[in-house]
Amino acid sequence: METVIVKMGEIHVTQGEFLLETFGVGSCIAVILHDPEKNIAGMMHAMLTTDKATQTQMTTNPLRYVELAIPALVKEMTKAGASKQHLKASIAGGAQMFTLYHDPSNAIGPKNVEAAKKALNDAGIPIEYEDTGGTKGRNVRFELHTGKCVIETK
Repeated sequence: METVIVKMGEIHVTQGEFLLETFGVGSCIAVILHDPEKNIAGMMHAMLTTDKATQTQMTTNPLRYVELAIPALVKEMTKAGASKQHLKASIAGGAQMFTLYHDPSNAIGPKNVEAAKKALNDAGIPIEYEDTGGTKGRNVRFELHTGKCVIETK
């Protein structure tokens, strides 16, 4: 089985006997979309919300931003043959990694979780599995052949 590593600011869509993995998901958010009918899955690893980003930053690397990466992932999934009405989501991350950011207005992790949930809701995609919050990072693995999401807290 081939493993595909999804890095920060990336998305990847695949079909068949693949393992999608991303590492070091702290305040970032990882979203996995899966169409079990077509056996297609995709993963994204976004770092921030767009609330403090400039237009230039969002244009230069839109996949760094939760609100832009999720629609891009949905688009790539449907281009690969997935049916939007069959998509299910798993989300992980959104930890509050740094104790100096106790001010909720600076809480990157919770903002990322909120933005991901809103984007998925807006797209009509239910969240099947969630492992978010806390203060520790995670490694995320999605086994396409089983449809299983494995999240390891570090």
